[in-house]
Amino acid sequence: MRSYKQYCGVAQALDLVGQRWTLLLVRDLLPGPRRYSDLLDALPGITTNLLADRLRELVSAGLIEKRTLPAPAGSAVYALTPRGQALEDVILALGRFGEQYLVAPGDDRVDFRWFAVSLRRRFRSDDPRPF
Repeated sequence: MRSYKQYCGVAQALDLVGQRWTLLLVRDLLPGPRRYSDLLDALPGITTNLLADRLRELVSAGLIEKRTLPAPAGSAVYALTPRGQALEDVILALGRFGEQYLVAPGDDRVDFRWFAVSLRRRFRSDDPRPF
């Protein structure tokens, strides 16, 4: 993992989650655990090697965990740890910031799950802002 080598909270946060695809992985894990294949499908353009690297880095940083679902599913899934869940407000803030720059999607992929993450803020009881 690269490091900015700066004693600063922002630099430390970027050391953990500033690499390409990392925050999008966190975004996709906010609703709940996901299988590797689901994450690969949800992130068009990411290679399998890069996805594996990012997941390994996030596990190493304690932001996500890999676990096995109970029978009968028995599937291996990735889930946010409490430390990773703490990034929810960061993801929502980035989403609010980015929404002002959205234009017609053109050839970009559109996935309703990505909008669902933005809607989470609107339904949180601790958020006093109006719709």
